[in-house]
Amino acid sequence: MQIHLHAKEIWRHRGFILASVLREFHLRYRGSILGATWLLIPPITMILVYTLVFSNVMHSRLPGNNTPFAYSIYLCSGLLLWNLFTEITQRCQSIFIDNGGLLKKTRFPRLALPAIVVISGSINWAIITALFVLFLAASSQLSVAGLLALLIGWLLTTAIAGSLGYALSFLFVFFRDLGPFLGTGLQLLFWCTPIVYPASVLPEWALPVVRANPFFHIAGFTQRALLEMTLPPLSELTAPCLWVVALAMLATLIHRRLQFEILDEL
Repeated sequence: MQIHLHAKEIWRHRGFILASVLREFHLRYRGSILGATWLLIPPITMILVYTLVFSNVMHSRLPGNNTPFAYSIYLCSGLLLWNLFTEITQRCQSIFIDNGGLLKKTRFPRLALPAIVVISGSINWAIITALFVLFLAASSQLSVAGLLALLIGWLLTTAIAGSLGYALSFLFVFFRDLGPFLGTGLQLLFWCTPIVYPASVLPEWALPVVRANPFFHIAGFTQRALLEMTLPPLSELTAPCLWVVALAMLATLIHRRLQFEILDEL
């Protein structure tokens, strides 16, 4: 019932949300000569560097896969989802503080602010991923299974990041030390995710630890689908789905507890 009410409120304020997303893109590139082209330069550079340096210069290879671009695809697919997660989470944590004046003057659902972040981050991800898909096509690694895996990865990543970010946005108003703590936590989480290394190199004692990380499963699912060009069993995503439910419940609980107190604190 609570989720249904939140969804109705978001839909009622969809004009405000979409206008805010467009305004954000306009402000980001206003006065820039290249404009929105700057959004394309980093991912193009990333793909070229990982392809040329890791695959050709350093001859990085994945165990059991000797194709020239396997490591580049493995690395880029994991980083695309990870960067989406960190962008949404880090931007959400301070969103109430950044928009304190707006919250005091205007009545709208609190959930609208993280929704703006999620939509904006998803648009950035879609543009970058489109370039990655072109790279997959050029390297003969494009498949329907891979595209489905990217879509599923996006859905789970935005759900986890949005729920976690919404919970942090309330807590950050009262506990500003969460900022550096989150940065350190994200670094640890990154190295507990098989993005720059294959999971097969991990020792046995480390596997239970990294498997508790939802991105261990999300990244692995996406990487396998892109490299093997077949969709892995969806049962591999049980743990991330449980994380989505748990974080959504946590965010709802914090929302109920602190929604009327943040205005006084701001």
